[in-house]
Amino acid sequence: MGGTSRAIVAALVVGAAATAAAGCGGAKKATSTTTATSTATTTTSAAANKSYKLAATPSAAQAVPKPKDATAASGSFSATITLHGKTGTLVWHVTVQHLSGPATMAHIHLAPPGRAGPIAIPLCAPCKPNARGSFSGPIGGNVRLLHALVGCAAYVKVHTALNPQGEIRGQIKATAISGAPATRGQTTTSGTTTSSGY
Repeated sequence: MGGTSRAIVAALVVGAAATAAAGCGGAKKATSTTTATSTATTTTSAAANKSYKLAATPSAAQAVPKPKDATAASGSFSATITLHGKTGTLVWHVTVQHLSGPATMAHIHLAPPGRAGPIAIPLCAPCKPNARGSFSGPIGGNVRLLHALVGCAAYVKVHTALNPQGEIRGQIKATAISGAPATRGQTTTSGTTTSSGY
C-alpha cells in the first residue's frame, strides 16, 4: 500500500471514529471530510473485511427544501455495511410515522447537513412504514461513498406524493466500526437493492 493509500485509510478511520464518538457536527465539518477523500478516489489497495453500524433520525425539520404539511413526520434509520474487498452489502431498516401520506420512495443521498445532494443508494419504492432491505454493490471500492456514509456527509430521505423532493431527512452517522479499512475509490456506484416491509 502506498503512502497516499495509507493516508486515506488513516483519514477514513480517524474521521469515522470521531463521527461515532461525537455525532454529526455540521455542514462545514462534513464538507471538509468529504473533500479530503474525494481528491484521492483513484488510490488502490487490498481491502479487507470491515463493518460499520450506521444510524439516522429523519425528521421534517432536517429536510431541504422544507416540506409542506409535515411538521409531525418522523422516522428512524439503522444499517450495517459489511465490506468484502471492493464490494459490500448495506442491510438497512427504515421506519416512518405521521407522514402526509404513504412513503413513495426512500434513498440515501450524498451531502453534508443542510444541503441537498445526489442519490447514492436506492432503498425502497414504495416504502412500508416499517421497511427492511439490502443493497449490494461496489461500496468497498468507492472511498468517496464509504467516507460520506461514515462521516456525516450522507443522509437518508423519505419522499411522499405531497413532498416529492423529500418529506423527512436524517443525516447518517457511524455508531460502531470493526475490521480493517477499504481504500479504493470510484465516483459512481451501481448495485442491487432488495426491500420488504411489514
